[in-house]
Amino acid sequence: MSLALVFSSFMISTFANNFSNSAIFELIKSLSSIADLYSKFSERSQSAFASDNLSCTAGSSTCL
Repeated sequence: MSLALVFSSFMISTFANNFSNSAIFELIKSLSSIADLYSKFSERSQSAFASDNLSCTAGSSTCL
């Protein structure tokens, strides 16, 4: 996730330097926050999947 944050902040600063239009800057800022939320969601779903696998190997009855 930190790599995505570094990349998105770099993209924001790059486009903010190239374009003075605030609408373009706001669009890029919202896109980067959407990408950040997606990366957080994917990390949470991966960790939930890993914990499900742990409970499955522990002999849980909820194992598929």
